[in-house]
Parts: sequence; structure tokens; C-alpha cells
Amino acid sequence: MGASSAPYPPGMSRPKKRRGGRVTPKQTRPRNWDDPGPSSHRGGPAPDELPLLAEIREALSAGHPLGLLALGSTFAELATDAERPRSMLSDEPGSERPQVTWEMIVDMLSATALPETTALLHALVLFAPPPWDSHLRVELEQRRLHQLPGWVRTLDEVEVTQVWEQVDVLGDGENVLVGLRWSTGDELTLVLYIDHNIGGLIKDFISGLGDAEEILTMFEAEAEAGSSQRRIDPAEARARIESAVQRWSMTWPPVLSDEWPVARPLVQWVASKLPEGGVMPTREELSDEDRDRLIDSFLGSPDGDAHRDDPDVQTLLGATLWFGADHGVCDPLKWSPVRVELLLTDFIPRKLLVDAETLAKLPELLVDFLPWALRALGDRDGIDRQVIDERIDDALEALDHWAPQYLMLVDADPDEWDGDVFGDGSAYEMARAILAQAGDDFDPEARERLESFVALGPDPSERDYLLYELGGEEAAAAVHDDPWPLEPVDLARVPDDVQEKVAEIDEQLVAVCTRLSLEPEHVTIARRLLVRVAERDPQALRRRGAIGGWVAGLIVVVGDMNRLIGQRHGQVTKKAIAEAAGVKSVGDKDITIGRAAQLMSAYHHVDLLDSRARQHLLELLAGYED
Repeated sequence: MGASSAPYPPGMSRPKKRRGGRVTPKQTRPRNWDDPGPSSHRGGPAPDELPLLAEIREALSAGHPLGLLALGSTFAELATDAERPRSMLSDEPGSERPQVTWEMIVDMLSATALPETTALLHALVLFAPPPWDSHLRVELEQRRLHQLPGWVRTLDEVEVTQVWEQVDVLGDGENVLVGLRWSTGDELTLVLYIDHNIGGLIKDFISGLGDAEEILTMFEAEAEAGSSQRRIDPAEARARIESAVQRWSMTWPPVLSDEWPVARPLVQWVASKLPEGGVMPTREELSDEDRDRLIDSFLGSPDGDAHRDDPDVQTLLGATLWFGADHGVCDPLKWSPVRVELLLTDFIPRKLLVDAETLAKLPELLVDFLPWALRALGDRDGIDRQVIDERIDDALEALDHWAPQYLMLVDADPDEWDGDVFGDGSAYEMARAILAQAGDDFDPEARERLESFVALGPDPSERDYLLYELGGEEAAAAVHDDPWPLEPVDLARVPDDVQEKVAEIDEQLVAVCTRLSLEPEHVTIARRLLVRVAERDPQALRRRGAIGGWVAGLIVVVGDMNRLIGQRHGQVTKKAIAEAAGVKSVGDKDITIGRAAQLMSAYHHVDLLDSRARQHLLELLAGYED
């Protein structure tokens, strides 16, 4: 995805020169592992005929544990991959994978009792799961007479000497460096790059022969101004590594590099040498008050002067801060090129349910907001002004690059779009991968939705996708365009501690809808939405907030879903809604409500569509029948 494809963010590039080298052999799959040659040393032809032995001899001749551990890690990952529902060693759907199982590995190595295969057994036993680790240990007990370098028999006698992190000021990702020392004195440093813009997973891995400070010095020499490094608690490092590995294993398509994931067993083994009990770093949630202070601060600055009187700015800034505070690095002041890209090409077009005219204002707003936010970051964190100026240039360059695509996305007419709904099919594959990993505690409603999504196949028709959004043929058949009757708010579905607040919101909601001359069915829809918020995220209602703000936000969400917001006859403006609700502006309460209610596209929520919107939906369905 654009700039996010680089293995390391600015300030954390791969050293051009480093001692050590690849952590894995040149081929992901060891050469002819499954064709060891005729028979074995136990009565077969000459051992020199076994093709795998050359790789093992090469690892042994290096005189350092890295090569042998890397070969063992490769075998272990291949065996693990054979047990997965789908291969994680390729991002190509349907690609063939080598069928290398633990049983096959144990059988092959047991049949070739040679010094080389004994050496490989010493590495594999570190990574093998039960019961195969026991099988390998039994086999090793029978091979005590083989002459091997001393370090081979002490592979597990290793200690972690130090752990460092290296981060850039914008925090897109981090390098975690783990230094190891064996009882023989050999040292090795593993470097993992954890990418926060794609969920905090491991994106790349390299290794270097030497202690962690030596390798860190190489990274510092190539780092851009603004990067920093510090020693971190080993237990915290273990928590970070285990979390990053787990997140990688749950992501499809898989993130791959030359060294990852064939180094995964090695990384997990090293993590097991770190103390347990570490806690992942926590982030502070951006409260409504803090968000409002940021918006007021920007609009009160010279940067915000041109936007101060625009009624749509509150909504656009609210959505931008929602992404900034809750996604990726979770800091509303940090805006790297990748973050700008994700905001424009994914988050806003997918999450912000407002009209295209409003959405089209965002790029011009960001021209002023991004420099302001980055300068505020520099003031807050004491970052050198020259560093900040460089980051501002980077962010604005990204904005200039992605703004045309963003404007196309938000202004497209979905009825005329004839593209592939799912692009390269990755959403379909990701849904399959999530279902394969889902445990018994997985949300039943989410599971049902994903199963329906997967049932569409990788390339559904527009009609099939619309039926999926509606919930299937039966749900589509039940759609009608009769106005919803006036319904009371269903307090029985509302948690006890927020019932009083919901009732107060409802009372004002009816009064404001009357002032705005909205139809009774719009009151019903707003009440349904309010109850949905209370059911799915009651904490949102427990926070302090003006009742008028909630009323205005509910009406705006209902209006956006049903095309009631605007200047045309029969529509209302956000300014009019705010005035009727007795608040200065709607702000971003509509975003808070949409997030709390877990709203998706409008057709996922037919119960929140008015009669005109459902009439349009029926016309779409009839058109597909024709």
C-alpha cells in the first residue's frame, strides 16, 4: 500500500552493511529436503549423496549458531504451515505449498543417522511442538557418538543480554533489537520491525552477528534525524513480540519478506528466553473534552482561520481526529505519509457517512491542519524544529499525491461504478482467514456476517453483494416502503444506569424533530438508533455530554443515511439542526454515534432507512430482476 510497503519507516532502514547476513537459507524450502537420496546411512548408499547435507555442512562451517538455527526455523515453519487452514508462506490465493509435516521431518531425520542430520536435530528440537519434541530428544539420545562442534550441543544455553527499541518521531513502527549470548561466547542480535499502521504486526526481520549495541550503532548511522533509541524492559519486549507474532498470524493476506515468516519459530524461541509478566504499553484515549480542545485550538490559530466559519469543519476534523487517536500509532498529532494515505484512501471514504460536497472539503482542510498538528507535536514532545519541518513537507507531499484519488472515491456514483467490488479478492480471503482463526468466543453476529460474506465467493455480482448487505434473499423480500409508525423508545433494551439519560434525550429528540418538521418515521428511526447505541456501547452514554449534542448527532446520522441533509427542498442543514437542538454546532457527535452503534453501509440497516430510501432500494432490486 503505497509508502507503507517499505520494510522500515524513515529513520529505521535496513543497514547497508552489517555483519551476519540472511537469517534463513537462500531458499525458503531447503533443497530437496523430501528427496534425501537412496535409503540412508543405516544400510543405504553413501551419505554424500544426500542433497540436504550440503546446507547443513555450510551452516556448521560458519562456526556460529545462526545458520543452523535458521535452517531449523525454516523446517519448523514449513511444518507449522502444513497444519494451517491456508498457507501463510504465500500471499497468492490458491498457491501450492510444500507439504512438510513434523511426522515427515522426524521420519526423514531418523532414517539418516549422520553427524549433519544430528546437528539439525539439535536445532529442530528447540522449535518442535509436543509430541514431536519428545521424539526428537529420543533420537538425539541415540546419537551421542557423533563428532560435532561444541556449540551445536549447547544451542539452548543462551541468555538475553539486552533489549532495545528504535523509533521515529512519528511512530509508524519500531525496531525491537534483542541481543543474545551463548555459553560459548558467540553473540547474535535479532531485529524485528513492528508496523503499527497495519495492526502492530511483525513486518520484517533481520539478524546481525554481534551484540545489540553494535548493531544499534549501525542503525543509528543511517537513521534520519528524529529517531531515538532506548533500552526496554525484557518482559515488556516479550509481550510486544508475542503480540506482534499473533497479530501477524491473524492477518490475510500475510505480510511477507525474505526473512519472514520462516524466522518465526526462531523469534518465538528467543521470546521464550525473556521473562514473562510484561505488559503492553497502554495508550491514553482521547476524551471528548480533549478532542474539542484540539479542534478549538486549531480553529483559533492562524492555520485554522480560513475554516473557522465552515459548519462542516467540525465533522471533518472530528473524523480526522477519530482516525488519528484510535488507529495506528493512536496519536492525533502524528501524521506520516502512510497515515495521510490511509486516512484519505481508506478511513474517511469508508467510515464518514456524509454527502460528497462535505467530503470534498477535506484535502483543503488538511493543507492547514497537518502542519498545525505536526508543529503542535514538536512543541509537546520537544522535537527539533528542522525535523518537524521535514515531516511537514513529507505529509503535504503525501496529501498532494493522494488527494486526487480521495476525491474520486468520495465523489463516485456507486450506481454507475462497474469495477470489481473486492479489487484483487483480498477482502474475501481476509474474511476466510478470520473465520479460520475464530475461536468459540468469537462474536456470533460477526461470525454470521463473515460466513455470509465468504459465501458470496471472491467475485460476486452487484446484486449478490446488495443481497449480502441486506442480509439475504429473505430479508430482501421483506423490504417495503411503508412509512415506519411512530414507536416509543424501547427502554427495556437499555442498560439500567443509562435509562434516565436515554429518556431525557428522547424527550428533547421529539421536540427538535417537531421544530424541524421531520416526519414521525424519522423520530422512530432516531429512537432505534439511540437504543442501538445504548445496547452496543453504553459507555458512550455514560460520558459527560450535553443532551442537545446527542439529539443533534442522532438527527444528523439519520439525515445522512436518508439524504435529508442539504439545501434542497425538504432537506435540513446541520446549522438548522444545531440551532433547533440548542447547541452551537453538531461537532462530531454524529461520528461518536456512528462508531458506538457500529454502523456499516446504509443497506446493512434497513430499519434505519425511511420510506423514500427503501423505495429507492426496492427499485434497485427490481432493476436486478430485469
